[in-house]
Formats: sequence, C-alpha cells, structure tokens
Amino acid sequence: MKYLITVCLLICWLKNESLAQHLHQKLSLHLKEKTVEQALEELSLKGNFSFSYDGQLLQKDSLISIKVSETYVWQILDQLFAAQVSYKETGKHIILRPAQHRFHIVAEEISATKNQYKISGYVLHNLTGKGVAGASVYEKKLLQSSLTHKDGYFRMRFRGNHPAVVLTASKENYKDTSMIFLADIAVAPEGYQDKNTKSSLTMSSVIERTGINRLLLSSKRGIQSLNIPDFFANSPFQASLIPGIGSQGIMSSQVINKASLNLIGGYTAGVDGVEVGGVFNITKGSVAKVQVAGVFNAVGGSLNGVQVAGVTNFNLDTIHGVQVAGVCNYTPSAVSGVQIAGVSNYTPQNLAGVQIAGLSNIVLKQVEGTQIAGLININAKSIQGTQISGLGNISFQQVNGTQISGLFNYAKQLNGVQIGLFNLAGSSTGYSIGLFNFFKDGYHKVELTADEILNTQLSFKTGNANLYTFLLGATHLEKDRKAFAAGLGMGHDFRSLKKLQFSLMLSSKVFFTGNDTYFPILNKISLQPSFPIIKNLRAFAGPSFNFLYDDNQQVAQGYKTISPAYASNLNSHIKTWVGWNIGLTFF
Repeated sequence: MKYLITVCLLICWLKNESLAQHLHQKLSLHLKEKTVEQALEELSLKGNFSFSYDGQLLQKDSLISIKVSETYVWQILDQLFAAQVSYKETGKHIILRPAQHRFHIVAEEISATKNQYKISGYVLHNLTGKGVAGASVYEKKLLQSSLTHKDGYFRMRFRGNHPAVVLTASKENYKDTSMIFLADIAVAPEGYQDKNTKSSLTMSSVIERTGINRLLLSSKRGIQSLNIPDFFANSPFQASLIPGIGSQGIMSSQVINKASLNLIGGYTAGVDGVEVGGVFNITKGSVAKVQVAGVFNAVGGSLNGVQVAGVTNFNLDTIHGVQVAGVCNYTPSAVSGVQIAGVSNYTPQNLAGVQIAGLSNIVLKQVEGTQIAGLININAKSIQGTQISGLGNISFQQVNGTQISGLFNYAKQLNGVQIGLFNLAGSSTGYSIGLFNFFKDGYHKVELTADEILNTQLSFKTGNANLYTFLLGATHLEKDRKAFAAGLGMGHDFRSLKKLQFSLMLSSKVFFTGNDTYFPILNKISLQPSFPIIKNLRAFAGPSFNFLYDDNQQVAQGYKTISPAYASNLNSHIKTWVGWNIGLTFF
C-alpha cells in the first residue's frame, strides 16, 4: 500500500512538473487526409511554438489522418512519426531528429535499505535484444550516472532513503527512455521532465575538444556529452580532486553549481556563484560571478563576472565582466568589460571596454574603449577610444579617438589624434604630433626660407592643414659670418581666400657658433601669408616674433652674431625682436 501511494503521488508530481513544457502540453488534433508537414503546422499554431527539422524526415507524398483529444504533444509526435523521431526542446522551438534506434531498461536487482538504494540491470536494444554499450544511465534528481558496459550492464548506488528513483537512458542516435523504479517493481516509461534542471547559462561541449582539455578529460566525458547533451541540473555545492573524482562523479559535467571547489581541477556544467581551482577549472557552459584558478580557466560559454587565473583564461563565448591572467586572456567572442594580462589579450571579435597587457592587445574587429600595452596594440577594424603603447599602435580602419605611442602609430583613416615619433595614416582629418607624420593625402612639402638671421633654411613638412610638423636645417651663406642651426616645429594652415593661405608656425632651433660651450636657442612664432605661383609651388612672406636664449658668450672668429642689433633684452639671458620670413614652398 505504501508503494502504491508513492507511485500515485510521484506520477501526479511528474505531470504537474511538466505542464510548462511544450512537449508536455495537452492538445487536440483532428486531421483527415493531410500531410505530416500540415499536421506540424497545426500543432505549432495551437501550442504557440515552432518545429525545426530536416525535410528528409517528412514523407511529402503520403497523407495521414489523426484524431486525438487532450493528448501530450510528444505522444502525438510518436503517432505521426511511428516513434522513430527524438525530440529536443529549446525555448519556443522543438527540434526533431531521427531516432535510428530505441532501447529499454531492464532491472536485474533492486534493493532498498534505510540508508542506501541499489539498482543494477541492462540497457537493451528494442529489436535485437542485445545490450547497448556506452549508454548513459542517470538519475536527474540525485545527480548520479553510469555508463553501460559492453553487454549493456549498469550498476548504481544511491545513498539515503529512496523508495523510488527515476532512471533515464540516453545515447546518441537513440531515443531517450525513462523509467520509475521502486524497491521491487518497475513502472512503464512516463516521459520524465524536470523544470528545475533548466538554466539560463549557455552550454557547449566544444570545450571538451579544445587544446589541453582533451588530455585532462577522459573519453567517458565525451560519451556522456553525446548521450545526454540537454540535461543539466543545479546544485548548491560540489568538491572534486580531478574531473570525475568528486562529490558529483561523472555527472559533474551536467551540473551547474553555486559553489565549486576543485583541489587540483574540475569539470562542471556551469558556475552561478564561486568556483576555485588549485590548478584549473573547466566549464562546459557559462560562468556567472567569480572563477579563480592557479593556472587556467577554460569556459565553453559566456562569462558574467570576474575570472582570475595564474596563467591564462580561455573563453569561447562573450565576456561581460573582468578577466585577469598572469600571461594571457583569449576570447573568440566579443568582450564587454576589462581584460588584464601580464603578456597578451586577444579577441577576434569586438571589444567594448578596456584591455591592459604587458606586451600586446589584439582585437580583430571594432574597439569601443581603451587598449593599453607595454609593446603594441593591434586593431583590425575601427576604434572609438584610446590606444596607448610603449612601441606602436595599429588600426587597419578608422581611428575616432587617440593613439599614443613611444615610436609609431598607424591608422587607415584618422579622425582623432596621434602622438608618437612616427605617425602614419592613409588619410587624415585629425591631428598628428610627432617628428614624421605621413599621410597618403597629407603634406609632403619642402620649404626654402630666408630671414633676418640666416639666409638659407630648408624644412620638410609632414601632416595636414590641421596640424603639421617639420624638421629644419639652416645656415648663413656669407664669408666670415657663418652660422649653422637645426631644429623642429609645428604649424597650422588657414585658408581664408580661394588662393591666399595663411600659415601660423612655431619653431625652435639650436645654433652652432664655433664655440663648444655656446649654443643659443631661438624660439619663433611666424605668420606666413602665401599665394600660388605655379602648380606645386607657392611663395610666402610675413612677420615673425623671436625669443632668443643667449648667455652672452662670444662667437668664434668667422661666425656671426645671432641676434640683430635692434633686439631688446627681456632679461640678462633672453632677447626678443620682430623679424621676417620670405621663401618658397614646393609641393
């Protein structure tokens, strides 16, 4: 009597639990001389879901008639496809796949005591009656599983008082079957469903076949993932020594944990809390909140939280949070958050956030945020933000922001600011500050100038009208009144009229006067109106305002005095005067 009541209560509970599932909706279908495709469309409309399937499943030329009332969707599908199709439910979609084989569970021995429940038996092929090897037999609530032997044999043991358990057998290309077992009887399959096993964390078994994970995870893990790819449960805590040896055994890869402790390493379905691994953590699905490992974290799903590893973090899906690694962070999907690595950060998708690396940051798509690297930042698409590096920054598309480097910057299209010794761009509407600024459509000008101090000065300008820089060398060609100078400067061009152009320039140059201890420094502000003479040749003439730092030492014989006679002494070391410039600009 006790067992009968238990069975009744359990069956009622199973039915109530499954009401929210599309496969366990009760629908009515009355069709006469219709195709299977039309029947599926009718079910979709009535149940508010959709089907996904290979067209080869349908016999398009055959017509069916069916009349069922208030029947489970999975039972209707069994009638339509003669039980030769398996079902997978994802959101509002039911995926139909060929079920090439069917099997059933046969119990050999069942015993129940106060503290233990034991069951052994076989998983047998429905047609041949032979044992099915490598099938996963598992209890969803108790999170225990076993793989069948060559002859289909399995044996399971559950701690605690369990008057009944529900065993499910799964294997790739087989239709799942579930049975309820009591201490001494078996009840026919009831289509077991558990809404509590669902999770919003994404799942992927790809991580099992990636890199070192293939060596760390046994072949049983791969078989388990193939057999039961869609069952996942939640648990408050798990502890393991290595994958497969722990509180959840081989079922650990099907369980999402609130807290997970892996003394050496572990393999779980997901983390929705905190996970700590002495050496490594491998996660089939997603990680939410915190994951810490002494060597590496490998995650098949997304990260929503903080991830810290002594060597590397490897994530197959998107990042929303913070990654910190002693060596590198690698994410094939988009990153939204912060990545910090001792050596390198790499993502072939978009970055929205911050990357900081001791060596390099590499993003193969767009960047919205900041990249900071000790050596180089590389961005294959456009960047909206800032790149800072010790050596160089590279963006193969637009830069709408700032590039700052110790040596060079490159952008295909610059719409911002570059600061470095060498600045390169295909085209530029922005500003580049450096010794050399080369743009395909920018300035490559040579300027010949004379002023009140030196009658020959040659300058090379690079940049654009917004901002250009130039290097200069100068001399005074007059016997017994020599002078030599070298320097640099920057300028901006104003186009006020169609042909007339005004240039405002700042320059600084150091003079050599034949005295090894006397090097006057001249800083100059120049205004140069210019007009075209012929194509690629302009003439200019204009005033300048000069500041000369001079410690009043004597020039060597044969060299000229740097300041003109009418210069004013601002103090004992600085002289000022108004001068002039005249010359030609080529190209």
